[in-house]
Amino acid sequence: MSFDFTQDAHVALKKVFAEKTSSVVAWVGAGLSTSAGLPSWEKLLDDLIDVVKRKHMTLTVDSHRQGLHTTLIEERKKKNYWLCFQLLEQLLGPTSYQAEIRERIDASAHSQIPPAYAALWETGIQGMITLNLDQFATRSFSAFKPGAALDHFVGDQAKNLAGVLQRSRPFVGNVHGVIDNVSSWIFTHDKLSRLLKDQGYRYFINGCLLSRTILFVGVSADDVAVRTHLEAIRKAKITGISHYWLTSRSDADTDSWSENYGIRVFRYKAHEKDHSEALACLKDLAVISPSKDPLIPRPVVFGGAASHSVTILSEPDVLVGQPLEEIRQQLNSHAVSLLSTPGDAAYSEYEKFSTAYDEAIDRAWYVTATPPKNTLLGYTLHRRAAQGSFGEVYEAEDETHNRVAIKLLRRDVRREPAMLQTFRRGVRSMRILKRHGVQGMIEFIDASEIPAFVVMEWIDGPNLMEAV
Repeated sequence: MSFDFTQDAHVALKKVFAEKTSSVVAWVGAGLSTSAGLPSWEKLLDDLIDVVKRKHMTLTVDSHRQGLHTTLIEERKKKNYWLCFQLLEQLLGPTSYQAEIRERIDASAHSQIPPAYAALWETGIQGMITLNLDQFATRSFSAFKPGAALDHFVGDQAKNLAGVLQRSRPFVGNVHGVIDNVSSWIFTHDKLSRLLKDQGYRYFINGCLLSRTILFVGVSADDVAVRTHLEAIRKAKITGISHYWLTSRSDADTDSWSENYGIRVFRYKAHEKDHSEALACLKDLAVISPSKDPLIPRPVVFGGAASHSVTILSEPDVLVGQPLEEIRQQLNSHAVSLLSTPGDAAYSEYEKFSTAYDEAIDRAWYVTATPPKNTLLGYTLHRRAAQGSFGEVYEAEDETHNRVAIKLLRRDVRREPAMLQTFRRGVRSMRILKRHGVQGMIEFIDASEIPAFVVMEWIDGPNLMEAV
């Protein structure tokens, strides 16, 4: 048997990765680490129950302890695992409880990283939320991108890391703690309840659920640690959000629950302890990754005459002291020459050029509608017509006095890879629409990356705020 790659949910998620319509965050659990010899949630629980039994053989068991043990066995049958771990802590005592858990999970520091982690990073996910105490999520990222920056935090720190979702930098959240820090562990019912009531933690998780596409893998999405957040979104009557769950569960109840909570399920068959179908699924999602995707947006080449008027590029320290239009013309002329033959080598040279001329590029971004500095690569700016969170719109005219709208992105956009890629993607889309003559679209005229702006036909009428 092999994984069914035609499942609708799998095809849809693969499209999300391929077209980058949304950033994806993987939410993983113990199932992802079992191939490294770490115990599953149930296996760890049963191991500790056996430890309790052996301890009882050396003790005179009173009625209170016997009652706790009876309750533990009953809750185990009900699969109320969070309460079971709380009872285990009481029965074993904090020292033995911590030591027994550490003994079973400590090996993760030296074990071979399960291949599923690498497969997830290769898909191009933005980050990973893990319920595991092991360090496989961070270790796998370091192996995938040695030396690259990574935001890492545990559950109760999430409230101090609101900027994690605003940055393009990858992140790992060990939201239930890490093995080396006992105080960070979230195993018991009471500790989970406190975490779920932490407003900062809720804001972070809800931010992920509302602004990212979540892929649940190796975890039960109906676990209270996950379900609580999904229920809050459902209670708020927020609809139109789709997340994905890779699971071997095929019962109708799981499917019905998932559909009601905005989750699309795609399934694999687990043959005893063989989860190779799940790995095949993840590797298929990684076929179109950021390093391989031909649709990844490239630097925007300005097509105006000004980009071709200069062929010699001054040294960085000399160029930065030149008039603004001279700076822009030289920078864009050189960008055109670098990118005249697209390819990885050309894009690499472009990045080196951008770094070397960083100060000059920053100067090129200075734009005003006040004469005599109101010229922008051959366009004359007359007034700033609108301003928003991402940039400004100027009423301008070209060299033949045609009215145009110039939409200039904020000066700091070039230092934010995610925003710059969004701009490039938008320009690419507008060029495709223009090439195919799609009706009803405002005419796209040109675009530039130094500074980042698009030129479109001017349309008289109210702006969106006035219309509202």
